[in-house]
Amino acid sequence: EAQISNLPAGGSTTAYITRTLRFNGQLSAGSAYRTDALPYGATLDKVKLALFGSLPTGDDVEVQVTKNGTGTINSVFVSDSPAAILTTQTAETNGIYVTDGTLDSGMTTCLENDYFVVTLTQVGSTFAGSDLDITLSFEV
Repeated sequence: EAQISNLPAGGSTTAYITRTLRFNGQLSAGSAYRTDALPYGATLDKVKLALFGSLPTGDDVEVQVTKNGTGTINSVFVSDSPAAILTTQTAETNGIYVTDGTLDSGMTTCLENDYFVVTLTQVGSTFAGSDLDITLSFEV
């Protein structure tokens, strides 16, 4: 019979859950998606943008992420206006362009049933760009 006291110590006690929103095809300013509600309280740890398709040209892609979908004042990013994450041509790894947003520490505590709305506020002016994933990672 195994006893807990006989099990090896160590290992991580930190767990993460994620919510990924996918914008398939050519991007369109104003497109918005809502995440599922969180099943329990958590701390927003990271927001990552990954562009798998074609880069935008003319302008960068700008993304706004709001907690419970209430206006830009509830952006999870330090810079509430105009938006949050910009794609850059210098962050390419294996054909994927990735960047993280700088989180506002006042917006990272999440309660059960909180949700997030991700809105594309700007896309490329010459070519919009295509195939974008935005992943929100939560520590529980």
